[in-house]
Amino acid sequence: MALLASLRHLFHLADDEVFFTSADVGWVTGHSYGIYAPLLAGLTTVMCESSAINAPGQNWWHMVAELGITRLLTIAGAIRLARRQGPPRASLTSLRTLYLAGEPLDESTEKWVQDVMAVSCENHYWQTESGWPLLAGQGTALSAVFSRSVEVVNPLNGEASPEGETGMLIIKNTLGPGAMLTVWQDDTQHDQHYWLQHRSQWCYATHDCAIKQGSKIVIQGRMDDVINIGGKRLATAEVENALSGLPGMVEVVANRTPHPLLGEMVALFVVTEALTSTQQALLKQEIRKRLVERCGRHALPRRIHFRYQLPKTFSGKFLRRMLLD
Repeated sequence: MALLASLRHLFHLADDEVFFTSADVGWVTGHSYGIYAPLLAGLTTVMCESSAINAPGQNWWHMVAELGITRLLTIAGAIRLARRQGPPRASLTSLRTLYLAGEPLDESTEKWVQDVMAVSCENHYWQTESGWPLLAGQGTALSAVFSRSVEVVNPLNGEASPEGETGMLIIKNTLGPGAMLTVWQDDTQHDQHYWLQHRSQWCYATHDCAIKQGSKIVIQGRMDDVINIGGKRLATAEVENALSGLPGMVEVVANRTPHPLLGEMVALFVVTEALTSTQQALLKQEIRKRLVERCGRHALPRRIHFRYQLPKTFSGKFLRRMLLD
């Protein structure tokens, strides 16, 4: 019932919708919003098999035109990949809304959707554990959906983080209907890993980095993806967020690389627009300058690798373990 309610009151779907989510059916988005939710609502749902050719900019737009798809749910990474494949070569007139979830949305991708696709874009934040969106809105700053109450706190002491300072997003009171009730055969892990006390109140710990902007929340990424640089802990999400919007850069992934003295340092994998070697050298300088300004000198990368593309799943998420190798 939570999924059905979200389609009506959050996605605002009508009775004539043709809904398509790019997630594999084995992922929570695939079976919840690819199968259960649209069928509960009596809507048409579109499913497609995975392909060895990851080309959403060619395949998905033709599907929209041929099948009359009205709503598309995918992730920002897939749209960034589509963006690199050029403007849509099929009519998107049937597409009413593009929903993005699964990873933080960057401003350049949102602008491309608005200017090139000319489609309304809504950004959602949720987890497998929550079952459906926790935050929603347009742009990068999101609001809690329905009556949920959220906060950004310092993960070390549980105190509220000042506005503009990175902390961990927590959900107060309860996750609500449709969310997990425990961890399979491990109630202790459920209680100790996901729940904490904040001001004498039990709260759900998302373990995601976030920044508070007024009454809204900007999600940055996972807190458990941390690089230990000479005792200073730096989340990969902080690095990637700091570099967001640099001219000439399409995608960036931060990872750790060994260092004989500091233990670890930052390694960057960068996908750019068509740049000359001189332009790449200038971009490296801008990357280093931006990281020192926003994260400190310990964030200076030991390696910056320029790549034509980065390894991803079919739905568009980065395969970080392959980059570590």
